[in-house]
Amino acid sequence: MLQEQRWLTIGQAASHISMSVGFLRNRVRLRTISFTRIGSKTLRFDRNALDIWMAEGSCQANYDREHCPTLQSGDFSPDASRRTGRRADMR
Repeated sequence: MLQEQRWLTIGQAASHISMSVGFLRNRVRLRTISFTRIGSKTLRFDRNALDIWMAEGSCQANYDREHCPTLQSGDFSPDASRRTGRRADMR
C-alpha cells in the first residue's frame, strides 16, 4: 500500500487544493497559509495542514455566521454586496 506524501511542492499543493500556484504564492506572501521554506527559495506544504486550512475556511451555503469565519467579522449580506459590489462593513 502506497503512503501519501506528507510534504508537497508548491505545484503539488496547488493541485491538492484545486487552486493555482499563483494563489498559493500570494497566500505565502501574505503569511495566511502554513508553509516551510527550505533554503532561500524552496517551499514545502504539509498535506494535513492544507486540509485543515481548507476546512477552516469553509462556509455553509446559507450564510450562517456561526459556521462561517469570514462572515463573523463583518456585516455581510448577499443583497448588500450585490447592490454595492462591496461588503457592508467596507463602506
